[in-house]
Amino acid sequence: MVLQSGSGYARLDRIAYLGGLGWAPASADYEGDHKADYAVYQEATGNWKVKLASAGYAEIDLSNFLGSPGYSAVSADYDGDGLADPAVYNRTDGTWKILLSGSGYFPLTLRHFLGGTDWNAVPGDYDGDGLADPAVRKFDGSEWCIMLSGSGYTLISVPWACDP
Repeated sequence: MVLQSGSGYARLDRIAYLGGLGWAPASADYEGDHKADYAVYQEATGNWKVKLASAGYAEIDLSNFLGSPGYSAVSADYDGDGLADPAVYNRTDGTWKILLSGSGYFPLTLRHFLGGTDWNAVPGDYDGDGLADPAVRKFDGSEWCIMLSGSGYTLISVPWACDP
């Protein structure tokens, strides 16, 4: 069930079953039509399933596409072409793998490990340059580490003084 903002938050129940046990949501705008596409990622196999909005929600099955056990989906527009880039983050060692849509889905592995077992991935455009910045946040919220794309992927650490 989806509440669509463009339809006054009308309820939409017509999207056929996608995913199941062991599949995590990975929705993003993979086709550049400014609509999030329904997508799921299966960590155990690295499989992705995407239903493209502009194709009447036709399903694309991407077997062994990207990722494996220990990885979470972190899709965002890392190359600024208006399309979400399929990406995964390894919660164990902080490895990021991104398929850049603007470069024919060229695979990119970040050389600077970012995060690890005590961190959640929180990618976003933190410097406003139109590119998603790889970022992580400690589970307890005490620190964020962000690789700013507008500064040559300079790593910054933002400590937070959190009141209990």
